[in-house]
Amino acid sequence: MSLQQSLAFGLVALTIGAFIWGRFRYDLVAVTALVLGLAVGIIPADKAFDGFKNDVTVIIACALVVSAAFARSGIVELAMRRVLPLLKTERSQAPVLTTAVTVLSMATKNVGALAIMMPVALQVARRTGTSPSRLLMPMAFGAMAGGMVTLVGTAPNIIVAEVRQDILGRPFSMYDYAPVGLALTAVALVFLAVAYRLLPKDRQGATSLKAALAANSYATEARVPADWACDPLTVSGLSEMSSGEVRLLALIREGKRNPSPHFNVRIRPGDTLMLEGEQEALEELIARAKFKLVREDKPVAIAGQGGEISIIEAVIGRNSPLEGQSARKSDLYS
Repeated sequence: MSLQQSLAFGLVALTIGAFIWGRFRYDLVAVTALVLGLAVGIIPADKAFDGFKNDVTVIIACALVVSAAFARSGIVELAMRRVLPLLKTERSQAPVLTTAVTVLSMATKNVGALAIMMPVALQVARRTGTSPSRLLMPMAFGAMAGGMVTLVGTAPNIIVAEVRQDILGRPFSMYDYAPVGLALTAVALVFLAVAYRLLPKDRQGATSLKAALAANSYATEARVPADWACDPLTVSGLSEMSSGEVRLLALIREGKRNPSPHFNVRIRPGDTLMLEGEQEALEELIARAKFKLVREDKPVAIAGQGGEISIIEAVIGRNSPLEGQSARKSDLYS
């Protein structure tokens, strides 16, 4: 093995090691590897940036743009909204979510499809207590299977099409992979519908899903515009609209703060709502309900100490005056 070959293999191994380590951003690692390759002479200076003008790079970038458009449009959440409340058991969750991400991978890049569906899967896992790994693992393989159906679904398909262009003068078209890809995808879906049961049920991370998400809890104030023209909305309807992901901490009306409004209280134009939840859930609710942020910025993370909002964990002892009382009646929200 020549010195150049040894340097090339060493640089590849070093780059892969940096990717696995995860200490630095992937793009920074890739650019650093390119610079090192130029420095040691294993990459010719006149070919250093040839990859950026390659058709494969452009197609993958465009596919990722389409994936981002899918994610921002909210189409997936809208399509899944009626289905999610029905996914109460792991037996229904894994097949449905895996099928959804597989079908989505046929229309866009498989990585983008998985990124779109992951928040949905985590929401279902948190609500039902399902282990996230038993949903995310089959979804990952489903996305890989769905990506085999179209040209842009996965990077190897694009590379093979380019090689065919160089050899035969004509590349594969968008759906040339479909006959084989659909057959393999159907087999993969049948397998994944039952194979998730092979994953350990009691596998837990260092931090539970609930604790990890609680650490990312945000609070914000939203105002109901004076010209608000939506359908009548109550406090309970607000919770249903967010699938229970956003909690109403207080309702401020005409300068008076109500820390625990009745679930039948109607939201009116001019009201100010103090909301708590994950940032994505808050932003989605505010957009759907056509509210306005009091401050034109993103929700702020809840501080662990101090501030207007605080959380205390306590145990109700024997003969406590709170025994048998509801949280609302005991005014625990104030």
